[in-house]
Amino acid sequence: MNHPLLFLGTRTMRNSVARRLGQLKNPRYLIAFVVGAAYLWFALFRGHAGHPRPAVDPAWLELGAMVLGTLLVIWTWVVATERRALVFTPAEVLYLFPAPLPRRTLIHYKLCRAQLMVLLNTMIWTALLSTERLGTGTWFRAASLWVIFSTLHLHRLGASFVRTSLLQHGMSGVRRLSVPLVVAAVLLVGLFALGIGAGQLIVGTANQGPSEVLNALVLASHQPLPAVLLWPFRVMARALAATTSAAWLSAIGPAVAILIAHYVWVIRSDAAFEEA
Repeated sequence: MNHPLLFLGTRTMRNSVARRLGQLKNPRYLIAFVVGAAYLWFALFRGHAGHPRPAVDPAWLELGAMVLGTLLVIWTWVVATERRALVFTPAEVLYLFPAPLPRRTLIHYKLCRAQLMVLLNTMIWTALLSTERLGTGTWFRAASLWVIFSTLHLHRLGASFVRTSLLQHGMSGVRRLSVPLVVAAVLLVGLFALGIGAGQLIVGTANQGPSEVLNALVLASHQPLPAVLLWPFRVMARALAATTSAAWLSAIGPAVAILIAHYVWVIRSDAAFEEA
């Protein structure tokens, strides 16, 4: 990112923080801030002091991350109504578009701006899921969460380009974007297959406690159809659930490859959208 865009980004962030701090003069915002800060303090820090949280079963963590990621992607394709997630404010259009800046530079500027929210979510969820402070496992988990959140953000951008193209080009857009549409349908089938398999296994374990139900869900996720169709989500979740350095190193590589593939998809989709 060149100097003018860096200056714009830092100024925008500073002004946003100043505006949020100014809202604290209102008692309603001040009370909400104090309550939220107190909750985060007790949830993230006091829980470590003398009472370490029990470690979550890695299989359950992997399952939860895989299912949640699948649901978010399906929501993006089926329910979300926004046409384009990568939008510029009127001020950005007025001052940046006439400037001698390549389109790709502007895209990178928006992606970097989005990383602020990605990093914030990464810090919060790392603290919530980690059972140690600043240990090696905590840093590995933070890196895994950053990859997951960044990938989901890029996927949302790519999906917005697909929906916009379909609305503008009709059946020609369907033919040109058939692969992403097939992927969305496959995810729906995979989640449905997971639900069917889990339902059959849960019938015999429902009276044995929540842990047995979760174990049944884990077994169902390894059945052939959901295991194949939901493979990308398991790849990203496996790095998050890794318990050793060797397991994390073997899992993070494929997850980063999926992240890079989404970045290339977004860049090419934006270029194709502008040319259309």
